[in-house]
Amino acid sequence: MTPDTERPGPVRQHRGFPGMTGNEVRLMRAVASAPEIEAKKAALREEFPSWSIIHTTDTGRWWATRVTLVSEDLSRIEGATFDADTAEELRTMLREGDDAGKER
Repeated sequence: MTPDTERPGPVRQHRGFPGMTGNEVRLMRAVASAPEIEAKKAALREEFPSWSIIHTTDTGRWWATRVTLVSEDLSRIEGATFDADTAEELRTMLREGDDAGKER
């Protein structure tokens, strides 16, 4: 067995990137440039002004939290926070969450 051709044991594949492990996907995301990330954050903040948009550099994940809620409320309210692997996934979740809130 060589490191280039085989991996020992079962390897969990990342759901959004077939053929890649979670670590490989995180490494790929880590190379995203700071200006690119800031531009995506700015676009999300403009489209969803009532949400706080966060991108974590250690995991490469995207988060959104309703800015009108206090922290103790967040754990009790469904749809108060979202997290996603990409800015586009987060945008989709926020749109779906906003649509669901309008139906109530």
